[in-house]
Amino acid sequence: PRRCRGRRTVLISTDNVFDGSGPDNDEATSTAPANAYGRAKLAAERIVGAAPDATVLRVSLVYGWEPADCAKWLNFFAACAHRLRAGEQVEAPHDQWTTPVLVEDVAAVTAAVLEPGAPGLLHLGGPDRVSRAEWAAAIADGLGVPRTRVTPVPRAAGRYARRPAHTCLTSTLLDEVLRRHGLRVRGVAEGVRALLAAAP
Repeated sequence: PRRCRGRRTVLISTDNVFDGSGPDNDEATSTAPANAYGRAKLAAERIVGAAPDATVLRVSLVYGWEPADCAKWLNFFAACAHRLRAGEQVEAPHDQWTTPVLVEDVAAVTAAVLEPGAPGLLHLGGPDRVSRAEWAAAIADGLGVPRTRVTPVPRAAGRYARRPAHTCLTSTLLDEVLRRHGLRVRGVAEGVRALLAAAP
């Protein structure tokens, strides 16, 4: 906190500070980290939150376009889009719920809360609460491929087994921040259309 004096500080945190037992988590929801990542982020929140001019911005599942040969683990949207484009089948959990938020919208809100007067704690999730299977189906729709290319599976069957059932963020404060800065957060269908229209 001493190093933050005189500087506006924003920490990007996560929905994993909650255990996923409830479908909605707003700024007043008690934290209960779901995993080591959530515990580390919560510890960072407590350090940064002690600074005199700081905002902890908890962000839900961020998505955007990434090339297929990206060296990192692709975000869910990009992984689904590349596989569906290639004619492959996509398996996605029907029992793991998210509030996805487009990366450009995250950037815009982050810039907004860098200005003085922002809340000390703010949740940023997309307006749609969807299962990963529903989200994959929306990506199939955007690509014009059959929804039958998406196979709903239990989260326990794949790499999302350790994820909370509900990685969803809601907010009692976000609307005011968006209104003040003339911003809005796009839903899944609009975000998918925007990304696919700009994709190479």
